[in-house]
Amino acid sequence: MLGKLKKRYFLYVPISFLFLLGLTACQESERDRVLRYDKGTYLGAKDQSLNPEQLQSLQSRARYQFSS
Repeated sequence: MLGKLKKRYFLYVPISFLFLLGLTACQESERDRVLRYDKGTYLGAKDQSLNPEQLQSLQSRARYQFSS
């Protein structure tokens, strides 16, 4: 009788562990990922548009880098 319980214990523990591991493996940040890709098409979230001040700052940095 005790031998059967040990066999079941050694069977249920790894199965339970794998089940729990499977539940925790899907991180919330990975759930909304794009899984199908179309060649040449960006399928992610749209970028925010820059305000004029940010655009001016980027343009001046680019000019500075090209002049060096």
